[in-house]
Amino acid sequence: MRLRSASLVTAEDQRRRGNAAALLGELHSVLQGAGLQKVVAIIAEDTDASRAARDRLLKRRFGYRDLDIEQLVAWRAELPEYNKSLVGGFTLLERPLGAERRR
Repeated sequence: MRLRSASLVTAEDQRRRGNAAALLGELHSVLQGAGLQKVVAIIAEDTDASRAARDRLLKRRFGYRDLDIEQLVAWRAELPEYNKSLVGGFTLLERPLGAERRR
């Protein structure tokens, strides 16, 4: 017999994720309506559990991907106000706007 570990997801956790997904969807609509082509998210790492939840929501459901290192290098060259230490310990994700993913 094979045992599997199961995580306990409470109703509050599901509600929180649903609210976050709805807010993110609205944000994408507003940004796209403003004529933007891409959104970049700076994510502060919290815990392994929060990282896994974030990855599921942003990467799988909303189509975010890790920002290319070439883009980071270009930003550092173009933007004198870019603070390397500000985003040094953070994860940067990007997503083109206008290309909604299927669920």
